Amino acid sequence: MHAPSLIVAERFDRIVADMTTRGIGRPEGLAENDQAIYYIVATRCEIDMGGFNSVFDQLLSETEILKLVDILYRLHSAALANAFFRAHGLLRDAGFFDDDGDGDKMVTDYDRADGTGLLNAIESEIREGDQLWDLDSELAVLP
Repeated sequence: MHAPSLIVAERFDRIVADMTTRGIGRPEGLAENDQAIYYIVATRCEIDMGGFNSVFDQLLSETEILKLVDILYRLHSAALANAFFRAHGLLRDAGFFDDDGDGDKMVTDYDRADGTGLLNAIESEIREGDQLWDLDSELAVLP
């Protein structure tokens, strides 16, 4: 029997291959459980490679952030869902998602005047205990 993390990694690879075969860049149209695996694994990878702000700068649209929140609630990860929802709210309140046509907004553009990163506290909360990385047991059993 494979460890949950191996099962999730193999399934993620299949999902990405399926998306490539279909010529789609986003997982819309895939089964709900495949979307769950895609969004959680892609978010973890983005955090590991580009940092937490990069999730919002490069990976997920506003709609996809809310999709991730719904997925986390469905997986009974309310603390994580609430953290991402609060990040969304802070960004929404700051005007990050407002369409100004330039498309070059970065989360750091909205950092506080004292130099504190807008999402620093939420990032610490999400990284604490590797909660997002501990979802493999739940993801591995999704049909």
